[in-house]
Amino acid sequence: MSVLGVKKEKKMQWYKLVLALSIAGLLGGCSLNEAPKPAHVNLPELSDEVQIESKWWENYNDPILNELVERALNANFDLRKAAANVSLAQAALSGADANRYPIISGAAGANRAKSSKESPPFTGATSNFFSLSAVLSYELDVWGKIENAKVSAVNLF
Repeated sequence: MSVLGVKKEKKMQWYKLVLALSIAGLLGGCSLNEAPKPAHVNLPELSDEVQIESKWWENYNDPILNELVERALNANFDLRKAAANVSLAQAALSGADANRYPIISGAAGANRAKSSKESPPFTGATSNFFSLSAVLSYELDVWGKIENAKVSAVNLF
């Protein structure tokens, strides 16, 4: 086999490797996440005949129970808990939704150094170093990763 044939064979092996890795990368990035299906709950039919009193606990004729229920209703922590859960849900959704926008980051630096007159190059020169960098990055939601994170944050609460 000639040298040209060996080079051509190695080049073909390289193309096959690149093709295999590209296919693996594309298939590995596919979203296998199915759309969430709401649970079906069979609820009993309500009839018009059932009446529940608004102060049903007074039927027990217990003054201690009456006082406890009144105190609980006056300091209703369920509303506070619900408001806290709404705030948590908004924060989770905001965090998941933040990935839809570009990220801009930057850094700046300055350094000043003076060489010694006692060591080479014996100049005692002062050097100033300045650096400035900026990075703009954005992730394309090709496989639905960001959308799935947003749906997950919505369904969390």
